[in-house]
Amino acid sequence: MENLMIKSIIELFSISAKNHYLATIKGDWKTANKEISKLREVYKKICKINGSARKELLILTENNDLAIASMAAFYSLNYDPEKSISILEKISNEPGIIGFQAKQAIQRWNEGKWDLEK
Repeated sequence: MENLMIKSIIELFSISAKNHYLATIKGDWKTANKEISKLREVYKKICKINGSARKELLILTENNDLAIASMAAFYSLNYDPEKSISILEKISNEPGIIGFQAKQAIQRWNEGKWDLEK
C-alpha cells in the first residue's frame, strides 16, 4: 500500500515538474507558479512519508527528461547533496532555461541560501 502511495506521489511530482518547465518556456508564469505550488505540496508529502519516498525522488534525478531530473535534483539537495550537485552540474551545461536554473541552484547551494525544507 505504501509503495503504491509513493509511486503515485512521485508521478505527481514528475507531472508538475514537466508542466512547470513547459509553462516557463512559454512565459506562462501563472501556470508555472501554480505548478511550483503543487511541487512544494508534493515534496512536503514526500518528506513526511519516510526515507523510501526520498530515495524514489532521488531516482528521478536520472530521468531522461531534464525538466524532471533537474527538479528532482533541486528538491533532493538536502537529502543527497553530492548526487544532486553532480546531476545539476551536468544539466548546467545545457542551453536555455534548464541550464540556467541548474547553475542558479548550484550557486545558491554553495552560498548556503538553498533550503526547500523550511
